[in-house]
Amino acid sequence: MRNAIPILAILLFLAGNIIAGKAAKADIFSHIPPITEIQSTELSAAYDMAALALGSRRVFADIWLIRLLIYYGRENNGTGHANSANEVYAEFYERAMHIARLDPSFRSANILSAAIMAFNMKDQEENAEGLLKYAIRYQPRQRFYTQMLLSIAQKKNGNPDAVLKSIMPVIREKDCPAMIKNLTALLYRRAGRWQEAAALYIDIIENSKEKEYIEKAYQGLKDLEQVRMGFPDPLKEELEKL
Repeated sequence: MRNAIPILAILLFLAGNIIAGKAAKADIFSHIPPITEIQSTELSAAYDMAALALGSRRVFADIWLIRLLIYYGRENNGTGHANSANEVYAEFYERAMHIARLDPSFRSANILSAAIMAFNMKDQEENAEGLLKYAIRYQPRQRFYTQMLLSIAQKKNGNPDAVLKSIMPVIREKDCPAMIKNLTALLYRRAGRWQEAAALYIDIIENSKEKEYIEKAYQGLKDLEQVRMGFPDPLKEELEKL
């Protein structure tokens, strides 16, 4: 049957329940969500059972992050922003939460998902905050989740300078995704802080392995050269949406 969950996955799930149950008594998994909080979809059920049974939450969270980014890129169609997140990115929040439920310690993925919702989608700040607060429940010492919450709060208060100040500790981290650096560079451009934007673009070019964002960084530097020559920022209209 097309929709049937493979028998092997069911066996793995049952074995995982036994293992997880014993580990819970020893408080081994107190820092991760219980099995009951993982809300599997039709497409994810078999994978999730295998992840839980084999203790491979991070491996499967990695897979779902790749799927999330493919979904985001496909629905984004290269425009960079969503005018109606509810229509264009209808599944983004649940897909992102699925990763957080699998592995709330997956810092780069959870911060990236929150940043996309808060700074590159319309009216999705509450969903971004909800994801981060969920992750904090299981990773209370992860200060970068709290830092990102502060940045989102400053955005909601209409204080772009405070947003930039609060997000810098995240930007300085070695594993900070290039997408977040690119979004921050755009915020700098909106604030007219051209040198800081240029520095981030150079950082992306020198340290990122993501071809897409390296190309965006080179284009960003070209745009800033136009600004230096006295022309308006080519992204002026898009920057006003941030």
